[in-house]
Amino acid sequence: MDEVDIQLLHILQTSFPITTAPYEDIAEKLQIPVQQCLNRIQRLHDNHIIRRIGGILQSNMLGYRSTLCAAKVPFEDIPRVAEILHDSSSITHNYQRDHELSLWFTFIEKEEIFDQELKKISSMIGYKVLSFPSTTKLKSKVQFNVK
Repeated sequence: MDEVDIQLLHILQTSFPITTAPYEDIAEKLQIPVQQCLNRIQRLHDNHIIRRIGGILQSNMLGYRSTLCAAKVPFEDIPRVAEILHDSSSITHNYQRDHELSLWFTFIEKEEIFDQELKKISSMIGYKVLSFPSTTKLKSKVQFNVK
């Protein structure tokens, strides 16, 4: 990673341009061709330095509710259940933990159908789903220093 990559990561984390041509604007700031900027972003993604570029919306202001969920799923059934969760557009991600509550996932859905859809997920996987809604916002910004 060189100095341009470090500057690029700083821009992506702190001042991503909200314009019709953000990557052109970033390339101009870095004084590099736009294709080089895009190639660098792709390389950083391929090397797992960047996982995702995208907005973070306040879902509650858009009429959605979200929660962290967990279920007691036997180890041998985790692949089947994870595949069901993976196919749901209401679930952003799921992961296994070495715990009695072995499978965790985040669930987001429109407020008016939230409870109904969460019950549907529980029925589809065949296990009781426990919901752990957030009660306090603990962070609003994450920025990693890159050297």
